[in-house]
Amino acid sequence: MTELIRISILIMVWSVSVINISAEEVIIESISSENDNPWDNRPLIQTTTYEEEYCGGVRLGAFTMPEIIDKKEDRLYEEASGCVVRIVMGQYAGSGLIWRMEEDGMVIVANKHLLQESAYGSVTFSNGMVLQAEVLYFSQEYDLGFLFIPREVLHADILRNCYEVRKTKEGIKQAGEQLEEQKIIQIASSQQVAADCYKGTSKKIVFVPEFQAFMLETECFSKAGMSGGGVFDEKGYLLGMIAGGQVDKDDLARESKITYSIPAWQIEEEYNKLEIKD
Repeated sequence: MTELIRISILIMVWSVSVINISAEEVIIESISSENDNPWDNRPLIQTTTYEEEYCGGVRLGAFTMPEIIDKKEDRLYEEASGCVVRIVMGQYAGSGLIWRMEEDGMVIVANKHLLQESAYGSVTFSNGMVLQAEVLYFSQEYDLGFLFIPREVLHADILRNCYEVRKTKEGIKQAGEQLEEQKIIQIASSQQVAADCYKGTSKKIVFVPEFQAFMLETECFSKAGMSGGGVFDEKGYLLGMIAGGQVDKDDLARESKITYSIPAWQIEEEYNKLEIKD
């Protein structure tokens, strides 16, 4: 927009110089003649509203996390951490992921066992800013639900530092399917936003009785408070949302080297049941 304004000004100056009208003459002319204002023919400078810019960005996918082509770990963490939030529901806190930027607002996915604590919660973003969100939906099959933040409060300072997760283009994984082992990182917000980052490998899709669902198994460290965080591949695609880990009953620290996550396709399946209205 700055460049457009500069071009418009240059055109105006050039036009004035051709007809040899000084700035003083223009002012005098505009005052002395009500019907012949020289500024009536000035170039049109178009402007847009915040709403138009936001909706345009949504349609163009401008709020989606970029694909990490070079597979550099520091850049992967920097970009993926913009998808991860910290959620406080009443007296409980956990992690969440920015799932989708809709024209009406932002949809955040988190674990149902956290979202059931209250109808409203506070969401802290990677830049430290905090917004209020409303519970939108609970899955009847999986340990997940969605929060919603309306467009009106998603000002530029928030949008400048966050992304919706990049969804994997892979098809639905079959129950028990052995995945191609690949490097992954798990990012969550057990204490501070996106402060938990651990490297590991993906394993397979397994049935987990405690969740009564098929889940993504990863060989990666996790701990209490990381539920709702993301499992990302080397290119930044979301593979799943952390839900729990393989923890011994006597382990008071509640730490695990095996993590179970809700596959991204299950989240998409539940998201498609939503009806976001004005």
